[in-house]
Amino acid sequence: MFKGFAIFRRKNFLVLLFRWIAFGLFNYLFISGLVYYAEYVLGAPYFTVTFLFAGYMSWSLIALPLSFLLSYFIGHLKVSIISGFVMGATLLPFLFINDFFIAIILISIIGFAFGLGAGSLIPLVGDVFDEHANINRRRSEGVSYGILKMFGGLTIMLGGILTAFVQGITGFIAGWGGPQPASAILGIRILNTTIPGILLIIVMILFTVLYDLKPEKTEAIRMELKELEL
Repeated sequence: MFKGFAIFRRKNFLVLLFRWIAFGLFNYLFISGLVYYAEYVLGAPYFTVTFLFAGYMSWSLIALPLSFLLSYFIGHLKVSIISGFVMGATLLPFLFINDFFIAIILISIIGFAFGLGAGSLIPLVGDVFDEHANINRRRSEGVSYGILKMFGGLTIMLGGILTAFVQGITGFIAGWGGPQPASAILGIRILNTTIPGILLIIVMILFTVLYDLKPEKTEAIRMELKELEL
């Protein structure tokens, strides 16, 4: 098991890990925060959050098969980069909008981009694991994927700490359905949309610059693995 931790020496794995953490925080802060956003920021009835979730989920499912199709034509790396930047950029306008229908449109765009990224992530992870297997001369996908899932789980704890901190300093009144202070509403906007949006953009910039498993390199790695019978 400890030999599997050698994957931390791989730059591409570390870049992928930061991307994994950023998307995990997005899931916690944005998706979980839609209830707060609908009720306190948009002032919509509580049940309307169902429409927000429906827009996100339906467009994610539509984009998933398209992700594999686009990956075939332009490459899964390009699809992954485009989807990440689209998600980050689309989150930022939530800091200013108050219209429920515009929110549904933006959430649908985010869901579509997430679906594209989810499909392209599968071969992306495979490329990183192949590189490690080629250098290490042994397969250890179980440990490697376990590390990704472990850090993905830790984002729940990190997201909870961040939520408690922001809601505490902005005066959010927990467990109360009445009006919130203006500072608390601003805190909801920043916590649930601006922070994950900026984080995604920063991580995707780093990913674009540092990740070097381009198609030519991954093809050469696969050929070597075939010769090594790995």
